[in-house]
Amino acid sequence: MSQVLEAAYKGTLSEMTNPQLHSFFSVRMLGMLSLLASANMLNGCATTSEPTPPLLFQCDRGTTLNVQLRTVDVSVMRGGKNAFPRVEKRTTGANVTLTDGTALELTAQKVASGFKVSDGHHTLWSKGNVASWTVGRTSIEQCQLQR
Repeated sequence: MSQVLEAAYKGTLSEMTNPQLHSFFSVRMLGMLSLLASANMLNGCATTSEPTPPLLFQCDRGTTLNVQLRTVDVSVMRGGKNAFPRVEKRTTGANVTLTDGTALELTAQKVASGFKVSDGHHTLWSKGNVASWTVGRTSIEQCQLQR
């Protein structure tokens, strides 16, 4: 193989024998196919998914939160040796509209389950049908999912 690479570098491929050329081009073709396959897999790793249905939370102090989650579909491998790819939804943020019509764009925060979104001042943390809504450091409301 080193003869093939050396000949390719020197520009003397025409002097090479047929088996050497075949070997050279087979390796190049495999490399190109690997590159294309990798690019295709990366292309499918994260794609914007369809919008999720809006969530409506009613909080204990009268605040109503209309929440539209922003998600992406992510291809993940789980299962060790016999793993197979599957698609999971990952929250990237949320658009939250308050009772008074104020619109907020919150960014996803890392949590083990449920979702947490924040802009540093407003934070919505939900798991299941319950959530906590925090404004600043002092105002915490407990909220219940209505739909």
